[in-house]
Amino acid sequence: MTKEELTRKCADIFLEEGVKISTDELARLLVMSKRTLYTLFDSKEEIITSCFKYILQQQIALFDQYHSQMQSNAIYMILPISSVKLNQEMNKLNRFLREVKKYHPDMYRQLMERHHLQMRDKVQEIILQGQKEGLFNTQLNAQLMAAILTMSHKETIDTIVMQDYSAEDVFYTSIVIWIKGMCTPKGIDILNEAIAQEGETIIQDINTYIIYKKNELYKK
Repeated sequence: MTKEELTRKCADIFLEEGVKISTDELARLLVMSKRTLYTLFDSKEEIITSCFKYILQQQIALFDQYHSQMQSNAIYMILPISSVKLNQEMNKLNRFLREVKKYHPDMYRQLMERHHLQMRDKVQEIILQGQKEGLFNTQLNAQLMAAILTMSHKETIDTIVMQDYSAEDVFYTSIVIWIKGMCTPKGIDILNEAIAQEGETIIQDINTYIIYKKNELYKK
C-alpha cells in the first residue's frame, strides 16, 4: 500500500471516528499492525497532517466538480450557489477540520493559510474568466481583487456572526455589492438574473452557515 492510499484510508477513518482515535485503534481498523503503519508515517501527527492536506484537496475538488457541472458563466460561479449534495459533503469534511483546529491548532493555522492561498487562486481564475466573458471590468487587477475578496470574506465572518446581521444583509450588502462593483453593464444584467433565480436559495444557505458559526462560537 502506498502512502497516498494509506492517507485516503486514514482520512476516511478520521471522518467517521474523529482525530482523537488511538493509533492502536486506527491500525486495527486499517487491518494492519501499528508497526506497519509507522513504516510510512513517523508519528500520529504526520498521519493527521497528511490527511488534513488530502481533505483540503478534496474540498477544492468538490468545488471544481460542482462548477464544471454547472457549465455556467463567471457570475454564477462566483456567487455562493450550493447544492444539498455539496453541502452534505462539505459538512462532513468540515467536522474533521474543526477537530484538528481544536486538538492541533498550530497545524490547523499553518495548513489553512496555504488553503486560503489556493482559494484565492480559484477566485482569481473566476475573475479572469469573467473578464474574458465581458462580465467583469478588464481594468481590474484580477490577482489583487481575488486577494481582497478572499481576505474580506475571512475577516468579516466573525463580525457578521457577532453583530447578528441577517442573511439578507450579508447577501445584499457584502456579496452582491462586491460582485456588482466588478461588473460591466452586461455583467450587472446577468447578476440581476442570477439573483432572481438563486437569491433565495443563497440566503437560506447563508442563514444556515450563520447558525452553524454561532453554535461553533458558543461551544468555545
